[in-house]
Amino acid sequence: ERANKPAEALEIIKPALDLKQAGSDYNKLRLYRFYSRIARLYAYFDDFNNAEKYAKLAIQNAGTRSDLEARIAHNILALAAGQAKNFTVAESEIQKSNKLANSTDAHNCVLASAYYLGGNYKKAVSIAKAMKKSDTYSYSVCLAALGDGYLALKNSAEAKKYYQEYISLTDALKDKNIFTVRYRQQIADELLKLK
Repeated sequence: ERANKPAEALEIIKPALDLKQAGSDYNKLRLYRFYSRIARLYAYFDDFNNAEKYAKLAIQNAGTRSDLEARIAHNILALAAGQAKNFTVAESEIQKSNKLANSTDAHNCVLASAYYLGGNYKKAVSIAKAMKKSDTYSYSVCLAALGDGYLALKNSAEAKKYYQEYISLTDALKDKNIFTVRYRQQIADELLKLK
């Protein structure tokens, strides 16, 4: 995944599903990270049924852990719920993720994306606009939701503005994950149409 080869990552990780019970206690304690990663890969490929399945397994195995992998599992459940237009569940999962981060809004940009996936573009824009600007990957998720939301609302000028901000912010990121790499290309293609 870190080499931005998500298809290869998924093929490598699938056989390990059969080996999950094998190994040391040390490895079993970290099983939730494995589930979180595979949920993330399935989300990348828009396979929200499997993404949801493995995110739930990640949460079950994480116990009281609050690290990023545990929070990502809740975020993926929020995206899956948003895609299914179940915004109550999406909000609940983001509240859990925020609580694990000791924050009231750390993962609200993911909530904006969940609303976008479910077709509630005005709510997606509203949530994303309420977030404080920063130069982080998390805020880039808000910029993407703003660009996509405004484009869906037929406001090309605002969409272009936020897409350009997304490209600028992610240019400065040292590490670009699989979502960022894919999305930068999609936005670049969209910006060509908006000129």
